[in-house]
Amino acid sequence: MPDSTGGSFNSRWGEAVAEVERWLMQSADKIRPLKTQEFRRFKGIRVRSGWRVPVKSSRGEVAFELLLCDQFPWRLPKVALENAPEFLSMPHLEHNGVLCAAPNEVQGDPARPVSQVQYVLRQALRLYEGCAGGGCENDFREELLSYWTATPAAKRVRFISDPDGPSREIVFWAGELFYLAGESHEALGRWVSHFSRSGKPDPFTTRQGIFLALDQPLVPSEYPSRPTDLTDLVGRLGEAEERLLMKVAAKTANTKAAQFLVVLSARTQHGAALTAVTAWRPLKATWGAYRRGPSALEKGFRPGRMPPERAARLFLQSGTLKRHDVERADPAWIHGRGRDSRQALLFKKNVVVLGCGSVGAPIAVMLAQAGVGGITLVDPDALSWANVGRHPLGAQSIGKKKANELSAKLLADYPHMRFCEPRPKTWQEFHAEGPDTLQHADLIISAIGSWSSEGSLDEWHQLHKPAADVLYAWTEANACAGQAVLIAAADESLASGMSSFGEPGLQVTDWSGAPDIYQEPACGAIYQPYGPIELAQTIATSSELALDALLGAEQGSVVRFWAGRSALLESAGGKWTKAWEDVCSGEVGGVVRQMSWPPLQGGGA
Repeated sequence: MPDSTGGSFNSRWGEAVAEVERWLMQSADKIRPLKTQEFRRFKGIRVRSGWRVPVKSSRGEVAFELLLCDQFPWRLPKVALENAPEFLSMPHLEHNGVLCAAPNEVQGDPARPVSQVQYVLRQALRLYEGCAGGGCENDFREELLSYWTATPAAKRVRFISDPDGPSREIVFWAGELFYLAGESHEALGRWVSHFSRSGKPDPFTTRQGIFLALDQPLVPSEYPSRPTDLTDLVGRLGEAEERLLMKVAAKTANTKAAQFLVVLSARTQHGAALTAVTAWRPLKATWGAYRRGPSALEKGFRPGRMPPERAARLFLQSGTLKRHDVERADPAWIHGRGRDSRQALLFKKNVVVLGCGSVGAPIAVMLAQAGVGGITLVDPDALSWANVGRHPLGAQSIGKKKANELSAKLLADYPHMRFCEPRPKTWQEFHAEGPDTLQHADLIISAIGSWSSEGSLDEWHQLHKPAADVLYAWTEANACAGQAVLIAAADESLASGMSSFGEPGLQVTDWSGAPDIYQEPACGAIYQPYGPIELAQTIATSSELALDALLGAEQGSVVRFWAGRSALLESAGGKWTKAWEDVCSGEVGGVVRQMSWPPLQGGGA
């Protein structure tokens, strides 16, 4: 009988299991329910019911174990082999004998539990017939990361460099929780400084490593377990790789380091698969314990003066080996899992953000998330409690300069960035100290929200005509609408579409008769009480235009409008302007519109 303990969260469980049991008993002989103690080997699956199901295959009869967890029929059944072969003797077989019969993204119809069972049994039979007895070797290669087994307690390796390219020397840093591997001491130091927020450790020591480009992914029988396995593997790659291994092993031995790192990279149809091993100095017994210390190979030589071949033997014949899992942390992987063709270009771009408030700061965050490699943040103000509700920074940054705190946050979150420099000053002060930064930027984004500052910036842009475009972003009252204006270099001016008081020639919302600003109990402390949800669409619209400008998708002066839902506008006491209704001539709310700049001189929706 089916176990009825599916849980109160799953009202379908009992009926679904009973339906499956009736179908099983009617469709085949020699089916028997599994006993509760037989569930124990399937830890983590939360099996509540199961049956031994014999199935005829091209290899003879095979005994499957059909397993239903407490989330059935919302989750597909599992199928295990009763007499499973040794782990890693066939692909798609877990330690406990469970077959990976269906991809994780496959969903079953909870109203048809029997069809789910039929599907997984068919898939399990297909896998068994195709893979048992040594078949499907290519699956081991193409899905290497599912089968590679790290040495217990071995630290993970974070790799921050390009996973392609030739075999070469690299370096690594042995952190307390992980190894960090990359091309140079400087690159690792910069990453660690960004990640920790407090600067890299002093002293910051990196060690020798190798990046090996394999000709094909490994199968389990080729996974190195001893230093001699590593030597054999490298020997199959060629003389250049052999010389590289000997060089790094010898160099490591003569620096008294305990280990060196080898990152193994292989191309699959799904991209680069990275694994790693470390070769360690031999252990020496001392009073019942083991430590890394001088060996017989080192006797008779002054520290660091062993001949290269003898030094290499210390690791490659007498030492030990550990296997490690590798986490890709390079920009291409973080921003698109290696599939986004825009990343190489975006990583080289330099953006200057003027104003790090509730508009500029989220735009900077989105550009960093999108893969922009260099950002300069310019803002003289400190964060206050009233800012926190619609700002990426939180309470820990209260009273501190927004530019400094946002820079530290972005570098800690995205330590691979080339730079994220804070400038806690006005844009005029910033320009006076280093005008080249603005001149050589790829894009300048202004979210200052002050016409006196942005008008003077526009005048500077027209006077000096730098290579960079300038993007101005702002919200209209209560964030019910927003505008992002891109002024192309040596093209139009922002002022051409604004009044002499800095009011846009085309306003989306009208607040006549309704208060659009409020005042704190202090002189000049005015505000609008909208929140981050209303603000989000203006941020997204502005960030998208910034990305298009950086990628060359927008090359003229344009404006993008975001108009919120009519209900939002009306509930705040506003209405659409007549000019906006005429431009849209239809749907006026919940839309994005783009026009040439200035919008009332030939621009079209």
